[in-house]
Amino acid sequence: LKQKKGFLGRQLFWDPGSEEATLLISWASKKDWKKIPQSEINSVQEDFEKIAREELGESSVNPFPLVFEGELLPQ
Repeated sequence: LKQKKGFLGRQLFWDPGSEEATLLISWASKKDWKKIPQSEINSVQEDFEKIAREELGESSVNPFPLVFEGELLPQ
């Protein structure tokens, strides 16, 4: 994502109790984010899941399932 126009940064917040993370990705505009083709997003996600499964010894389950996806808007 670092090479994409409008990418501002990424923050990861980890809760060791529930073993869940919140990932915030910031963009200059929604337009910049939506310019990335869904096929490219899917490809990166597949690579991430494959590496995570290999590193954690999982065979078929995504060890980091997406629980919620949303958009934060400035108030």
